[in-house]
Amino acid sequence: MDCTFNLSRDRLGLRLLRSPWEPIGERTMKIQGKVYIREPWAREIVQGRKTIETAHIGLPERFKGQWLHVQNEHRQYIGAVRFSGSKRYDDVQTFDDDFKHHKVMSCSPYHYNHRKRTFGWTISEAIAYNEPLPAQPLRSQFRLEHIGG
Repeated sequence: MDCTFNLSRDRLGLRLLRSPWEPIGERTMKIQGKVYIREPWAREIVQGRKTIETAHIGLPERFKGQWLHVQNEHRQYIGAVRFSGSKRYDDVQTFDDDFKHHKVMSCSPYHYNHRKRTFGWTISEAIAYNEPLPAQPLRSQFRLEHIGG
């Protein structure tokens, strides 16, 4: 699977070009892995409305700065994301102060109060694909993996 895509701008920001006959965009990106994110959060991320993804672990260094397909539970790639790093939340107030970025409500099982530890993966860039691409299931229960590795 060729995982290099051309990007160009439209009125909503960056969009993915997948057709070979479309004009070359202003830059390209190489997809190096994938991250599993459940809906509706996956769509919120690729559309730029969610800028922190919460997790029970910090973002592994090997995924920092890499373009990753965003795979949802329907075995579809709906976009791509690049994380700049992660931070650990040490208290509920700090977590709740970031609500506008992670959008996790207090009643959610993903809220700080319902986890043993909570991290926020900071999103530096995200792109929604024009149409979903078929995705293979993840090879393990870990939600991040490299393509071909």
